[in-house]
Amino acid sequence: MKNTLIAPILLILIGGFGYVMFSGGGSLSRAQSPFDATYLVEDESVTLVDGTFEKETAPGSATKIRTFVFGEPTVGDIDGDGDEDAALFLVRDSGGSGTFYYAAVALNRGGAYMGMNAVLLGDRIAPQTIEIKEGQVIANYAERKPDEPMTAQPSAGQSKYLMVSSDELVESENADSSTAVFDAGLNEKVSGLGISITPLEVLEDSRCPSDVVCIWIGQVRLKAKLSSGLGETEQIFISGQAITTEAEEIILSEVFPAAYSTQQIKPADYRFQFTVSKRTL
Repeated sequence: MKNTLIAPILLILIGGFGYVMFSGGGSLSRAQSPFDATYLVEDESVTLVDGTFEKETAPGSATKIRTFVFGEPTVGDIDGDGDEDAALFLVRDSGGSGTFYYAAVALNRGGAYMGMNAVLLGDRIAPQTIEIKEGQVIANYAERKPDEPMTAQPSAGQSKYLMVSSDELVESENADSSTAVFDAGLNEKVSGLGISITPLEVLEDSRCPSDVVCIWIGQVRLKAKLSSGLGETEQIFISGQAITTEAEEIILSEVFPAAYSTQQIKPADYRFQFTVSKRTL
């Protein structure tokens, strides 16, 4: 009789221990990858499978709400425990006109990832990069200017600073207000930190195509109009190389889309990312 009772009790204890080991952050569970973790998006628990989650807007409806990871996560220690956590962009597409972007993190707890609440960045923005710096998560993106319609291409660089506090992702103070990221296409003017840049013409795009193995990564040479405290001038930017003004350092840090051997990029399709930093004088 005693042996008969021991087995069910052990199963209950083992099951309870497993639940404690593999659950955390309220109802959010742990996963072996940030692409399979559970996140809290607009108060809804969303469990990704290979980076995607789908559900019907209503029972039997052909329209689905889709949540997915945009790009690749950035890894680094967010909570100070020495393990590599992940920061990433999440996108929620409800099938209507809005496409909402979020910043999210998945903390590494003993080799398993625990997703957290996602922080809204905006509707139909242009995500750029997501960084982890000294425990902060910095989401860089472009949005429209206040007087622009939703049909306008996002061109105003923004950065949202986040940190983990009491198992929650919250906004934090800008620890580095002297740096900003701007995104622009040809003939689009972007401004901030005392400068403005208007890309004018791609003079060279010798980047190594993504589908080819090269011995040189190549470069982009871009003619742009640059306005700063020194006045206005036409400047040649070379990808990855810094240009300095009286008070700023400017780098053409990214060029989109990526180059492919089978495709020719049209001028109107180019997007240029500039990283602007205030110089220490």
